[in-house]
Amino acid sequence: MALLYIQDKVGSVTRPVKELKRFMRVPLKAGEKRTLRFELPISELAFWNVDMKYGVEPGEFNLWVAGDSQSGSAVSFKVVM
Repeated sequence: MALLYIQDKVGSVTRPVKELKRFMRVPLKAGEKRTLRFELPISELAFWNVDMKYGVEPGEFNLWVAGDSQSGSAVSFKVVM
C-alpha cells in the first residue's frame, strides 16, 4: 500500500503532524516495481483557521509517500498566493 501524507510546517492553528491525504492499494509480486501517480489539488490543503474561515494558507509543507506513517523521506513544497 502506498500512503501520501502532508504536514503544514507553520499554520495559523495547530495541525496534525501528518495528515493522510491519499492512499493506493497496489498488489505486487516479490521483487516487482511499479510507478504510481498521485494528484493532490491545492483545495485539499484547506482547513478551518482561527477565524473559522475555511481556506488554504500560503507557506511550506512536507510531503511523504510511504508504506506506513513512520517511513519515507519528506520532500518540501511551498504554496504561494
